[in-house]
Amino acid sequence: MGSKSGLRHRKPQNDEQQPLLEVDTNGKDSKPTSHAAAPAPAATESRALGNLLLWVATLASFVTRFYAISFPSQVVFDEVHFGKFASYYLRRTFYFDVHPPLGRLLIAAAGWVIGYDGHFDFTNIGDDYIENKVPYIELRAWPALCGALVVPLVFEILRELRFSLQACFLGAMLVVLDNSLVAQSRLILLDSMLMLFMTLALYCWVKFSKQRHNAFSCAWWSWLAMTGISLGLVMGVKMVGLFTVATIGIAVLVELWYLLDYRRTSMAQFANHFFARAVCLIVVPIALYLTWFYIHFAVLTKTGPGDAFMSPNFQATLHGNKMSGRAELVVYGANVTLKHFDTGAFLHSHKDRYPLTYEDKRVSSQGQQVTGYPHNDTNNVWLVKPADPDQWATLLDAETPHVVVKHNSIVVLEHLNTKSHLLTHDVASPHTTTNQEFTTIPEDDWLKRLDETLFRVEIDGAADDEEPLKTLGVQFRLVHVKTGVAMHTFKKPLPSWAYGQQEINGNKKKDEKSNKWLVEEVVYPTKDQAVPIDTAGEGLKKPSFLKKFFELQGLMISHNAGLTKPHPYQSPPQNWPLVLTGISFWQDSVDKQIYLLPNPVAWWVTLALIGVYAMGWVFERVAERRGVPVNDPKTANQVHFSIGFLFIAWALHYFPFFLMGRSLFLHHYLPAAIIAFMVAGAMFDYVLTTMLPSLRKSATANIVAWIVTAACVAGIAAVFWYYAPLTYGTTGLTVDELKARKWLQTWNFQYSG
Repeated sequence: MGSKSGLRHRKPQNDEQQPLLEVDTNGKDSKPTSHAAAPAPAATESRALGNLLLWVATLASFVTRFYAISFPSQVVFDEVHFGKFASYYLRRTFYFDVHPPLGRLLIAAAGWVIGYDGHFDFTNIGDDYIENKVPYIELRAWPALCGALVVPLVFEILRELRFSLQACFLGAMLVVLDNSLVAQSRLILLDSMLMLFMTLALYCWVKFSKQRHNAFSCAWWSWLAMTGISLGLVMGVKMVGLFTVATIGIAVLVELWYLLDYRRTSMAQFANHFFARAVCLIVVPIALYLTWFYIHFAVLTKTGPGDAFMSPNFQATLHGNKMSGRAELVVYGANVTLKHFDTGAFLHSHKDRYPLTYEDKRVSSQGQQVTGYPHNDTNNVWLVKPADPDQWATLLDAETPHVVVKHNSIVVLEHLNTKSHLLTHDVASPHTTTNQEFTTIPEDDWLKRLDETLFRVEIDGAADDEEPLKTLGVQFRLVHVKTGVAMHTFKKPLPSWAYGQQEINGNKKKDEKSNKWLVEEVVYPTKDQAVPIDTAGEGLKKPSFLKKFFELQGLMISHNAGLTKPHPYQSPPQNWPLVLTGISFWQDSVDKQIYLLPNPVAWWVTLALIGVYAMGWVFERVAERRGVPVNDPKTANQVHFSIGFLFIAWALHYFPFFLMGRSLFLHHYLPAAIIAFMVAGAMFDYVLTTMLPSLRKSATANIVAWIVTAACVAGIAAVFWYYAPLTYGTTGLTVDELKARKWLQTWNFQYSG
């Protein structure tokens, strides 16, 4: 143990049951962790050879990622999003996205270093970079660098787990020669950063686990802290970084369960282990995650396209946003425009009427249409009147101070252009038959149906009935007094008879969040006496960092789950390992294209090896149950912990996608694919040592193993080269050449002829 901790773990007595042990290179027993290391390579596989192979794989990784990175000099696929977000950062303009900010911050930082000012908006796929003077090569270089650095980490993870150098080299080269990983890493996208930080977290955890005999030493603390930092990095790029957190979390639970054994640690020692992991693997990642958002808010200080997603109080923190000014109070006799909080549609009416019958043969009231309209228009203006018509003359008296509309005030809304009054009644709305229709009635009929035009203003979060209604985003519900329904709208457009505008209806579930409205503008009636100063509106209270964080976090989660709109290149998770689908990234006007397609042979062989591992694990469990051990203890230890850890990591990065309802794409599988390649390398080592038992002792067997490894790498490289024209897009392919490469009919290559 480290001298600073003052702790010494008790060793089990000879008669105590031992856990499964591994044998170190010096022949001594050592305690396992959640994934114990496998035996060290033979002396013929020297450290020098390993380092040479590491450099070869790393160099090949850089060559494949940076080759022809300047092509095409146009916006490709999702560069329209992530390039645009980098420009927003550099212009300090607020925007909204469903991903955490770290990846986009790093792209923006790369742009800032090279002097890019963010002038380009990345509007459309195919927009020309050179014409718009965008330093796109330098911007693409950062993701390419991250993608290239994954390879040495994969090599080192397998080496630290003590697999053979053949397995390390094959696993690394599978990553180097995967067409989809190369294509995804060469563009201004987030995935290469996600994959780098995920691999770094796994590497740091493996290094930490190997310090188990030096608990609380400097190296032990360093690798534990680095694991926590890596988790904070991977979480900061995309929310699926939580899959990596879950992987490390399960490994931690296994370790803690092992340490809980009273024969190994006292409760004081266990508490120290627990709190060390809690601080480094929970507190540190959360602190870093909050830090990325703090920087995000600190940089994006100007009003921008993301304002509409945020609450009025949030918007008040942005320079140039109208919410940052002073509020105007709503008074009786004022002309107002009302805006729906969720959809941004204005309360609107016009002289056209509802049709006699709808498409489902229902009969309407044929009243004047009341709709939601997305643009400013004179038909959006409403006059605020009191519930008691006898008070109207007094309220308009030039000598009478303005009377402010407050929480629970009862009002009538008159449509200014048509001189008709808003009402709702027991008639089904056009789209939503369970909700009430909104319409208006003319001045002549108003007093006869006065009770149907009365609405109560319910201000959201009002402390009491003295809370005033005002502009700058004070949210309220307009509740019909007679029937209790709340005014509501939603995005679905009405038919052509309503010009495709939104339906306004009365929602019987009045407390739903989607019933909230805002006063967009207010124009006071002309009076000799102005609004009293003591009732002047105040500016919105600006939220704290944590309130802004939780608001944005909630919106990110809800909008991410709401990404269900069909896309021509989306695909279900079961298609990914089988390479049943790809994604068209870019195509020129002739015969060049970039198509996100994995190295099919590499993926199919990898999936087969994962299947062999899963079936072998089940077979071994059954055999052991019957008292027939399949593997010797050393090999069993390696299979159970080292390969098992990688298999669980792969499963946790893949199977959760089956539970998601949002649109999914092949690139969501790429982090899992990297781990799958490590499983494949580990299983390749298992096959080699099974077929060549003397692999680590015999030079001849070692040479045979290298020949097999070289043949495998050469085969994978040949397939990579065959599909390279679709990966880089630099070489045009004829229709016949494309058809020859279309091994599966589900691959949607773009044909120019």
